Amino acid sequence: MQKIAQKGKKGILPIVLAMSLGLNAHGQAKSYAQNARGEESSKKDSAAIAQKYEQESPGSLDNLIAKWNKPHIDLSTYPRLNSDAAPARAPLRYNESALSTIEPPVNQDYFRFAIISDSEEKDHGRYRKLLTQIQSLNAELITAGEPGISFTIHNGDFVDEGTRKEYQTYLDVLRKFNIPMIHVAGNHDLRHEGKYLFPQVIGDFDTHFDYANARLIILANARNRLEKKGYNGFTNQQLSWLENLLDDQEPEVKMVFAHVPPKKPFKQHTSSLLFKLTKKLHNQEKFNELLRKYEVKLAAFGHHHVLAEMTSGSTTYLISGGGGQPNGINIGKWRMDNYTSDHHFVVVDVYSNGDLRGEVIRMEDKKSHRKPPIVFYNPRDSFYADEAGDKKTPGGDGTSHTIPAKSLRDDKSNTQR
Repeated sequence: MQKIAQKGKKGILPIVLAMSLGLNAHGQAKSYAQNARGEESSKKDSAAIAQKYEQESPGSLDNLIAKWNKPHIDLSTYPRLNSDAAPARAPLRYNESALSTIEPPVNQDYFRFAIISDSEEKDHGRYRKLLTQIQSLNAELITAGEPGISFTIHNGDFVDEGTRKEYQTYLDVLRKFNIPMIHVAGNHDLRHEGKYLFPQVIGDFDTHFDYANARLIILANARNRLEKKGYNGFTNQQLSWLENLLDDQEPEVKMVFAHVPPKKPFKQHTSSLLFKLTKKLHNQEKFNELLRKYEVKLAAFGHHHVLAEMTSGSTTYLISGGGGQPNGINIGKWRMDNYTSDHHFVVVDVYSNGDLRGEVIRMEDKKSHRKPPIVFYNPRDSFYADEAGDKKTPGGDGTSHTIPAKSLRDDKSNTQR
């Protein structure tokens, strides 16, 4: 790499590199230089904070559990957060609040959830629009007698610099979103005070929950949490914890969520300059081996501001990073059928037999309804034509269905592809 840089010293390559690294994904490359060390929040002053919450809203914790009246977290009451004086977490953090109110599935055949990621934007304008689309789609599905969206996974980077002000703005945005949202820690979320704010007001870095026939496992793999500085990835302790959860026979369907994707298997299918310049994950081979060994159905990531999907072994690998962030210059191509750089979210259906179906919903604009559909399956050949006669073309490993089954949206919808 050094020789290449020297060769192009007087040419255009350094300028192109600077533009890519400086502009792509709203300063995403800047985050690669962050070498912050994660800290566990202390329990200091927890009783005082809990008492304050109860004084402001008597019985509020009971109401949160019963009705998901979201916790109103006022970060202005927190002292400055640092490693020496980090206040205790809120009595009921956002992820806990969301998990406590997820309704049990109403359909015995399948359930449905959404994935969104990388929404870091100053005013959250595009993110607000996507959240409105998720809620509208949920209402339409329920009205049509189909399962609604049971919950949403935000796969990280909901703020940019991890400041208290950004966290407060983001939490205020979510007060109007009525579907339970569970968050994964992204590298931007853990910048500055964020590495203390996330565990105090959002949730644990690593956690899991079981729903219907599925186990959803969340891991924080941004470098701000990693013992080995300079790398994103997984610690040995995380992978041991992950294997214990995957080793259980029930629930049958296992899904893993983390912010930063592994380079393999994606690197064989992209010439993206930013992706190629990114270091591979620490313990990447061990992580991928666990997914293969336990036949994990879905491994979902964000970080790169695109939609890219492929299958490796029994696992669908998904990058979904189009949650509203400004898109920058993207040098290079992603050579796979299921790809877009459009802002989007993904809806995943999990069937009782363990099969998955995913559909990409683009942010509505004047062009979105004219773009072809993006639907993916696991296993690739497990779905048949529906009653309307829609057909699909099953492909081999790493390919996609060129003619998907019936879309979630009707032909008049802007998000019908």
